[in-house]
Formats: sequence, C-alpha cells, structure tokens
Amino acid sequence: MTDVWWVKAGQSFWSVAESVLTARLGRRPTDAEVDPYWRALMAANRAHLAHPGNPDLLYVGQQLALPTLADWRT
Repeated sequence: MTDVWWVKAGQSFWSVAESVLTARLGRRPTDAEVDPYWRALMAANRAHLAHPGNPDLLYVGQQLALPTLADWRT
C-alpha cells in the first residue's frame, strides 16, 4: 500500500517532502536530504497534477503519493 499525503493550505512539494522526512527519519532533514526526496515526490505525482507543467500549483485536499525512502536513496 502506498502512503498518501493530503495537501493542506500553504503546503508545497518542498514542505511536504521536509515533513515526511522529518517523520520518517525522526529528525529534521538537511536540505541535501530533502532535495532528492522532493524530486522523487514531484516525479511520482506529476502525471496526476491538475497542471502537470506547473508542479508549484497544489490544491488543498489534493492527494499525493509518497515515495518510500528506498525510492530516493538508491
């Protein structure tokens, strides 16, 4: 089963990636750790975005599929 994230007001792919990694790593991640997960998160969801060419545009209530840690560490 794929973990999902429901977008809340003010969230971006970066803030979601940072929150997910904080929860999964048990500490605040560095920008160097967030960057590859952020890229994997965008790639995993690009085809399902309302405007695939504009990944900065997320909507409240939008569902994002969360890549596993293994997806971005390999």
